[in-house]
Amino acid sequence: MLLLRKLEYALFDSISRKLSYASRSKYLDQLMGPILFRWVACEVSLVSLVKVQEMFGFDTAKPKEFIEHICPWLLSFLILRGDAAGLNWISKTLLQPLSAVIKGYFVQIFGLCIAAKNGTGPEKDLAETVLYESLLQLGEISEFERDDLIRKHMVSIVGVLLTVSSTARQSELPYFSREILARTIKQVVDGFMDTADDDSADTVVIDKVNIFRADRVFKFLLAIHQQVTEAGHPRHMSHRLFAIEVLIDVLGHRVVHYSTCFYIICIVGNYIWRQPLQGQCCNILSKLLVAFNANSSTETVAVLGTQLQVIFTNNVLGFLLVLLLSLTLLIWTVAAFGS
Repeated sequence: MLLLRKLEYALFDSISRKLSYASRSKYLDQLMGPILFRWVACEVSLVSLVKVQEMFGFDTAKPKEFIEHICPWLLSFLILRGDAAGLNWISKTLLQPLSAVIKGYFVQIFGLCIAAKNGTGPEKDLAETVLYESLLQLGEISEFERDDLIRKHMVSIVGVLLTVSSTARQSELPYFSREILARTIKQVVDGFMDTADDDSADTVVIDKVNIFRADRVFKFLLAIHQQVTEAGHPRHMSHRLFAIEVLIDVLGHRVVHYSTCFYIICIVGNYIWRQPLQGQCCNILSKLLVAFNANSSTETVAVLGTQLQVIFTNNVLGFLLVLLLSLTLLIWTVAAFGS
């Protein structure tokens, strides 16, 4: 058994290196959500999961640290499955009452479950039960307290939703499509209870509570940038970059703010030279140009010009690729008007 486990570790080490990850643990961190979801779905014991924690880069003598690391994913899956035994086991391992554990990870649980409720997967009905019943019972909170937690942690909830974007045509839990996430963020920000059944195609937030203040949007982009940087393989980078597209859909006209647009262009400029990501990066830039066109003014044009000038000065390849994109967009525009 020990020899087999060493062979497994060696295999993951080899795969990690080929996919440009510094270590096995960094590679498996990219897959942690899907791994844990399937682990719970297959009803494999959590004790067995702890036994292989070394594969994820954790010391076998410190199971508490490993459980704390995976709890943001694991708790949501256990609650969706109604696994009371698993939840109680985590409570004992963390040396906390279950209600305290639920409250401590409320943001991650709520974010994942409300996205699942808005999704099309088989977990849709289960997620609704969690939001309206299980979360209240397990956390020992009232509906009023739940809604107060949502308001208090709304910025963090939006941050969680931006981490679970997927470019897959048919995304599976724990990841979701751009449309589902944009609609979910709008629902959370513009009123959880009031828009619970809103099927509106418009995903731009009204944002009366000013969640998408420019400095907060900058922090969202900073987190996305870090996640893209941590992803070693273009496939994983693509999923992380997709969060920018979600953010653009949600922001609407707000995306032309100087700091927001500048940071998006800087992020895209760092990855547009990678062939597998060029189409996606060009799509993000084209969305920005559409936003500028819809909000065109002397000021916004000057802002865009300044931002592109900075990137051109510091990134020759970025300049050539963005120039190519601009010419392509110009051709598309002429063709569209010509038809």
